[in-house]
Amino acid sequence: MWLYSDYIRVKSDLVDVYSQEQDKENPHRWKGFIPHEDFYRLLTNVLDTSERKKGQQKSIWMHGPYGTGKTFAAFVLKHLLEDPIDDVREYLEQHDLTRNLWPRLKNLREKGPYLVIYKSSSAHVTSSIRLFAEIEEAIKAKLLEQGYKHGFEHACLDTVLEVLEGPKSTFDWKKAFELHRYDRFEEFLSPEEVVKAMKKGDTSVAERVAQLLDEEGFVRLNDPDKVKEGIEEVIKRNNLQGIFFIWDEFTDFFMNNIKLSDIQELAHASASIPWYMVLVTHKSPDILSRDQETMNKVLERFHRLHLELRRVTAYQLAANAFYVEENLKDDWESKRETLWGQVQLAHLVSCLLYTSDAADELDGV
Repeated sequence: MWLYSDYIRVKSDLVDVYSQEQDKENPHRWKGFIPHEDFYRLLTNVLDTSERKKGQQKSIWMHGPYGTGKTFAAFVLKHLLEDPIDDVREYLEQHDLTRNLWPRLKNLREKGPYLVIYKSSSAHVTSSIRLFAEIEEAIKAKLLEQGYKHGFEHACLDTVLEVLEGPKSTFDWKKAFELHRYDRFEEFLSPEEVVKAMKKGDTSVAERVAQLLDEEGFVRLNDPDKVKEGIEEVIKRNNLQGIFFIWDEFTDFFMNNIKLSDIQELAHASASIPWYMVLVTHKSPDILSRDQETMNKVLERFHRLHLELRRVTAYQLAANAFYVEENLKDDWESKRETLWGQVQLAHLVSCLLYTSDAADELDGV
């Protein structure tokens, strides 16, 4: 008697649940992702929009139930757009499904670099100001990480700091802090501590100060056009091919009653500049908002991609996750031939018995 486990092993780099922590700990683990038809469509959409094909310059919305590999696919996309070109070629060419996409991606990558930002969770985004600030600060952090000379000028947080500390500002920040210390800034002992928190990139504090400045009529920071202008400037000054902003676990954003028009405007920018949002939700966009009319307008700005773990896809993924021990390969082939011979014989006998039973029933009629 023999067992499959005597011959077959699971690949050591197989990842069942992918995460940002895993990606940081092992930056090459993404290569264990096995591309499937949905991923092929995702990468095709990315190439179409990056090539600026007419009518295809759109952001991307990827959705599907938990367990369909959305996060893993998002990280593979990130690596394909920013990792060394030889690693990208090796990965795409080793899979039959993606081999034909390599020349297109190669052509894009050779034209210049992309800035790719990955962000997860959106439950904390409770206002338009916070949405814009989160995007701007994430871009600023990525530019700094990658060593680019030009940052994101006139970002929300920087504008707020200029009003609070700028030599030409007429806003009395110390007085405002004392007036609103217990209803907005209760965790801080002084106005200097608030400023210090914002300088560390705390967008929650910046949101509160920005709302106060808006109420006082000093500055408005909920204008998507300002954000788009800043993004366009970042792309031009740093000679980027484009920016992909991947926002995973974005479902909760729609529970906070933020204007859908903000997302619509940010996504609409893809038509004029190489800026692409990649939103990832576990629910379909069709059921995320009560305002379906506005949501339909939002979705016109996106390539929609539904990830679904079909049975045949699951079998294909499972097949690629196993391998036969090299020194037992010949023995395995022999056992497999014997096994399939028995299966074919059983199938033949079954067909003959079925035919015989059917003939008996006809005779009875």
